[in-house]
Amino acid sequence: MQDLLLKNYKVFSKSYKTLGETSAVIPEFSLLHNFPLQTKPYSIPLMAKKYAQQEINNLLEAGIIEQSSSSYCFPVIFIKKKQNPNDNNSEPKFRMVVDYRLLNSITETFKICLPKISEIIKNIAGRKIYCVLDLKSAFFQIKLRDEDKRKLAFCTEMGNFQPTRLPFGSKNSTSYFHTLISKCLNGITGKNVQFFLDDIIIAADSLCELKVTLQTVFDRLTKFNLTLDPAKLQLCKPEITYLGFDLNANGFSPSEQNVNKVTNFPRPKNLKQVQMFLGMLNYFRGLIYDYAGIVEPLVKLTKKNTPFVWSVECENAFNTVQEIILKKPTLKNFDPNLPISLITDASKIAICGILLQKKDNVYYPLQNITSRTIINCLNKYFANFGLPKFLITDNATNFISNEMVEFLDRLNIQHRKSSIYYPMANGLLERAHRTMKESLASMCESTFQWSEKLLFFKLYYNNSIHSVTKFAPAEIFFGRKQNLPLDSFFEPITVENESKYLKNIRNNMCSIRNEFAKNEEQYFKNNAPHIKGRKVPNFNLGDKVFVKNFSHPHVFQEKYKGPFEIIKILRSNNYVIKSLKDNKTMKLNVSKIFKQEQPRPNLRN
Repeated sequence: MQDLLLKNYKVFSKSYKTLGETSAVIPEFSLLHNFPLQTKPYSIPLMAKKYAQQEINNLLEAGIIEQSSSSYCFPVIFIKKKQNPNDNNSEPKFRMVVDYRLLNSITETFKICLPKISEIIKNIAGRKIYCVLDLKSAFFQIKLRDEDKRKLAFCTEMGNFQPTRLPFGSKNSTSYFHTLISKCLNGITGKNVQFFLDDIIIAADSLCELKVTLQTVFDRLTKFNLTLDPAKLQLCKPEITYLGFDLNANGFSPSEQNVNKVTNFPRPKNLKQVQMFLGMLNYFRGLIYDYAGIVEPLVKLTKKNTPFVWSVECENAFNTVQEIILKKPTLKNFDPNLPISLITDASKIAICGILLQKKDNVYYPLQNITSRTIINCLNKYFANFGLPKFLITDNATNFISNEMVEFLDRLNIQHRKSSIYYPMANGLLERAHRTMKESLASMCESTFQWSEKLLFFKLYYNNSIHSVTKFAPAEIFFGRKQNLPLDSFFEPITVENESKYLKNIRNNMCSIRNEFAKNEEQYFKNNAPHIKGRKVPNFNLGDKVFVKNFSHPHVFQEKYKGPFEIIKILRSNNYVIKSLKDNKTMKLNVSKIFKQEQPRPNLRN
């Protein structure tokens, strides 16, 4: 590893003078008007004056800033850095930042989509060796156009200056830098390489693999003339902290620093503190099973016109979630070398299931489930039970990808997607989830036991008499009762004539299914007066309708969007509507649609 670093010494820089510079991405600062903006300089604190003079001299010598006579002028702030406990130097350190807020207000936006941190973590977790690379003064490595330098000029007690490189704090700086690193690492990001802004993480399962990947990254950085900070280099770590998570071969969990933030958070005394606590937890919600159910009492406090009353339920939710985070829950990625268990339940209408992997006699739910993983598990299900006529799912990307569409089309399986923002569209699955959660809650002493108890729940649920059909699901599906742990105390029944036994099973299945169909029909007949749904409006093709705004609207934001036109009528009170503004289509349930009534004659004017 030392030889590799010495070979690529030019990719590191310790000072501004040896900093890389690139024109691979050229920022453009387009303003809404051309009237110069000026503000007075802020006074520099006495303890920061020495640092300020030295920093400006260093930037001038490196050519990162230059003297300026621009009509634009913005003040500078010196922010004190946190003291490193391992640093023996007692002198305080600062970060120089230009206050570009006034300029940012008239700068046109350059929009990009930053990657989700949760996706980065899922892609890179579960490896044996990690490295983290940090670019040196990252934004200062991007050159500016001459016409933009004067717009970014700043003033201090030591004079007026303007940057020649992309400064920190200006609007769109982050967007341009992300675009640069995306270009630099294009084609090599994946399970071995990920990045978020100037932090590049490299993962591998062997030292040889790590060296090859490191050299590839170094070659790309050299090609784009970018340099790294050697002081922040982390090499060959079996466990590493990245973007607030601890990563290792077992998966990922909250970092110690973030665990302390959650567990040391004081009991909220007002709405703002509840919102702060929930905002902190939201970063780790993917690690907590039944997160929404646990924090529901706290979420209720944030709803509009709800008085702040810290109830026993709120206290329990607060303590429970702190206890869970304190134990640093770890999620595992999909391991192709381990067998996959598809835990399913079925009815005559639909199927539902959850994917698990078993390691050390413990079942873990899978994270980062792709379309390919789902297809592999469905193949196993089809091989055992045959092809379903249709599959009901939500609109998650792993269900509607091109790969999934081609797979279902090839097997002639109809894919029915539930309406967005309407859980009742797949009511059977939602009800199955509710029953499962309630049962697991009664079986588990702590939240972390649910994966261990899941198979026991399935066994007992499938062998419990259903209140509607009067039969156990296993009896309907297999034509016989399954063995339970209690049956081990009795003598096993030996089948002497296999063909006769199979014939009895088939006859039994036919009679059971006929009987349970009658029971089901009788149940709904007897309870029809009590199973009344609300009246729903009927719409026709071509009707103009409006749709509820599903985002949380601000005070003056419209609560409904539209108009839309109904272009297709589906089953179960679902409709396909088309926007009259941009022709985009969506599928919605009737409960999310309303038709604007004609105004009364005296109001039409």
